[in-house]
Amino acid sequence: MSACEQNIRRFLRRQIGDWAGLNADCGKREVLSAFSFAAGEGVAHYGAKNLEFRFHALPAEGFAEPVFFYFIREQLKLIAAEFWSFDRTECLRVQQQLGEPACRLDFAWQERVIPAAELLYPDRGIAIGLIPESGLFASVRVFPPCSVGEYQENYWNTKPAREFAHPK
Repeated sequence: MSACEQNIRRFLRRQIGDWAGLNADCGKREVLSAFSFAAGEGVAHYGAKNLEFRFHALPAEGFAEPVFFYFIREQLKLIAAEFWSFDRTECLRVQQQLGEPACRLDFAWQERVIPAAELLYPDRGIAIGLIPESGLFASVRVFPPCSVGEYQENYWNTKPAREFAHPK
């Protein structure tokens, strides 16, 4: 098993307290062949640069929603999981293990933006979207270690979801 696959499996087991970043050499072919992804591929845009990512969804044990794997060209650049945990104790334990974030950014989640609720650990390649009222992790995103500026340019989600208007 490659270092890339081992790292992904740690993420899927929720072992992120000592996370050191997503491997920079995770190839798309390797990742897609190592796991049982749902059929199809989507497109998403993130960061101030509005980078285009191709993504695949992985139904993963223990997650309420699929875990999304985002690629640029043939390289894995981002993994994102919503509804990380419904266990306050687990979320608090992970926060304590990670320590103080380098900074807090506004967290765009669903149809709203929550001020200063994205805990960013750029040198460790992890961003946690926190629901302040409950202390639960709405989102956990991992990426290769980078600076705050690189995260904002390449990975930061600044746009809440938009819903289509219902026809009358």
